[in-house]
Amino acid sequence: AAAAELKSMSDRAVGPLVAALRAVVAASRPNPAAEKAIVDILVQIAPKLTGYDLAAAKAQRLKKIDEWMKVSG
Repeated sequence: AAAAELKSMSDRAVGPLVAALRAVVAASRPNPAAEKAIVDILVQIAPKLTGYDLAAAKAQRLKKIDEWMKVSG
């Protein structure tokens, strides 16, 4: 029961975390530590979200986040 409850909570957390990641990446001032922290959490609670490259250009990262928003929304 606890595992199912944790999975349920993580499902609800994915959308807001992806939105927070987008806000961090889209911001005028980069915050690589926050970006990495959010991505680390997302890949743990939503293994289907793959292919994010912290070293990619900002436009590529935003495109990947938009893809994630579609599959997590």
